[in-house]
Amino acid sequence: MTLLDVVIDPLTVHGDRWFLGKIYYYPNGGIYFGVPISNFIGWALVGATTIALFQWFERRQWFSSDLTRPAGVRHLPYAGLIEPLLYAGVLLFNVVLTFAIGETLLGIIAIMIYLPAGVLFAANFVDPRRRADAAQIATHRYDFPHSPIVSRL
Repeated sequence: MTLLDVVIDPLTVHGDRWFLGKIYYYPNGGIYFGVPISNFIGWALVGATTIALFQWFERRQWFSSDLTRPAGVRHLPYAGLIEPLLYAGVLLFNVVLTFAIGETLLGIIAIMIYLPAGVLFAANFVDPRRRADAAQIATHRYDFPHSPIVSRL
């Protein structure tokens, strides 16, 4: 969340140079393309708090403990890619817009920040060791009897 804001906030501060308009500004500016570091610290705190609250709720017994299949549970192939692709789409939009308004240095910095993370994500995604074998799928099916995951080995 904070890392995405490193690209978005400097761009939105220059909203008057694109269709967003001048919706806000920092009166004293900031050392990172006009954005104060306190903004990023705030986003880091918001992100950490949100994740902590989500994990707290998730640990609670909010769902029935019987063996009936919870309503709405369906298998969606490649569902784990929905959030990363949404994130990548927002990032790509902002990086393209950054270059479009002439903020070349900010665009290059964004690419340099995200390139290593993108390479690691891609390498992890295509790594065959990340695929479950028959025993791991069987264990998953035992632990989650209503899971729509089936063995395709």
